[in-house]
Amino acid sequence: MKKEYKGYSIEFDEKGDCFVAYKNGEQFAINISMAKLKEQIDMLTKKAFQRLPIYYNYSPEKIQEGEITSFNSVEKGVWISYGKEKQREKKGLRWDGNNLIHKTKENLAILQEIQKIVLEKERLEKKEEKLTEKLTYYTYSELCKISGQTELDG
Repeated sequence: MKKEYKGYSIEFDEKGDCFVAYKNGEQFAINISMAKLKEQIDMLTKKAFQRLPIYYNYSPEKIQEGEITSFNSVEKGVWISYGKEKQREKKGLRWDGNNLIHKTKENLAILQEIQKIVLEKERLEKKEEKLTEKLTYYTYSELCKISGQTELDG
């Protein structure tokens, strides 16, 4: 019996009672089941993961750039590479649906706009805080005096 699978020639060796695979006339694997042989061929012909450029963990101070270097669909885990070429670092993240952003001009413009809004929000919150500190409030004593009531202890 002779069979082709992903460019490999697979033959059954009756003497050894096993499957043998050949590629370009060279023996690749022997003495394994057809399922195991196909699994090994699948691993050899598996498409390499294409690195994906991303933005991630953006903050008002910095938009971080990196690349997804691998993805595990079962655990929803990704490895990303980031930093300058000579100081590249890797880190594992759990994909949650909104932490890995396509690295496009449009997304960069949106992230920069978000940064501006966040910085403006922080500035306005500080201004609100300062103005709030200037407000005068009725005290307990004033309310008692105005209403003609006596202040109670505690």
